[in-house]
Amino acid sequence: MSTPSTSGRRSSCSGARVLSICALQRINEPSPDAEQLGHGLGPYVTAVAAHCPYLPPSAGQGLTRWELWEPVDKGLAGPVAGIEAALFVASLAAAERVRDRARKLGPLVCENVAVHLVGASSEEQRRLLEWPHWALKLLLAPVGLMAGKFWAGEKGLDRQGRPVPEPPITFLSLRPAVRARDPRLLTSHPEVGDIISEAVDDGRDVLASVLDGAQRVDEDMWPLIQAWAAAQVKGDERG
Repeated sequence: MSTPSTSGRRSSCSGARVLSICALQRINEPSPDAEQLGHGLGPYVTAVAAHCPYLPPSAGQGLTRWELWEPVDKGLAGPVAGIEAALFVASLAAAERVRDRARKLGPLVCENVAVHLVGASSEEQRRLLEWPHWALKLLLAPVGLMAGKFWAGEKGLDRQGRPVPEPPITFLSLRPAVRARDPRLLTSHPEVGDIISEAVDDGRDVLASVLDGAQRVDEDMWPLIQAWAAAQVKGDERG
């Protein structure tokens, strides 16, 4: 799989599909060194490891990687839908890297797609993640991948009731599911947990049910993908 180019229109390939990203620019290539991204990510990863049993063995083997993106128009100055679309495409490319790396390196691989949004409130950043995360969760469950969302300033507790360190930056996290544990964590969407518990990565095009095989994936495709994801919402809940 090719990675986004370092100048001009940034594109990558998901299977036979071309992925194109215009609203975001990538600041660094995927790296296991969270510290190099700045924004307090290094200390955050160290602190959050106590709350995530998956992270220490993954990071310890250099299998957790980070990449940083920024909007071409700084902050949320541009259309929010354009940032949502670009974040979805960048994260879909990261998910394809997870699939490829998992086949070679095993189930501890993880890709994190961080986006630096100048001047955006914590609530604005939370809302920005909702639709890209929901679409990714639905598309990736059948091939056994988990999509997690974390936003700058997020406050929460772990399953033992302990406060979790606040993320210093907004990011989406993609990794293979742990079948013995993850389906039980999806209490708000048990139907997704059921899919993950039986999932097998058979190499399928995850967008085959949404787009035809000839369509490239870029910001222009986002309304169609979002409409498909919206049709999967049960009740009024996305998570």
